[in-house]
Amino acid sequence: MERTVNMIEGFVWIAIGVCFLISLLKPAQRRTKIIAAANFIVFGFSDFVEMCTGAWWRPWWLLGWKAACIVVMAIQLVGHIRRRRSVVSNRQSSIDNRQSQ
Repeated sequence: MERTVNMIEGFVWIAIGVCFLISLLKPAQRRTKIIAAANFIVFGFSDFVEMCTGAWWRPWWLLGWKAACIVVMAIQLVGHIRRRRSVVSNRQSSIDNRQSQ
């Protein structure tokens, strides 16, 4: 059962990575999308390795591999949140400027 779940999880992460690759059809934030795609695909492959080892924490390098992927995901999430806040803030400033005129 555990191996099956790892296999499904691996394919899910890879599918998310492929979705990021497809989103490259829209040229905005190209670098961010490429990094996200590669990271999710690599993270998906770590689940296939986990299927063979039986644990995400052994061998030690598998834990490091997964931790590195999660760090990249966290950095990208923080960047995404900051970009969204900036867009919302800029829109609000624009609305405020129009209302004050």
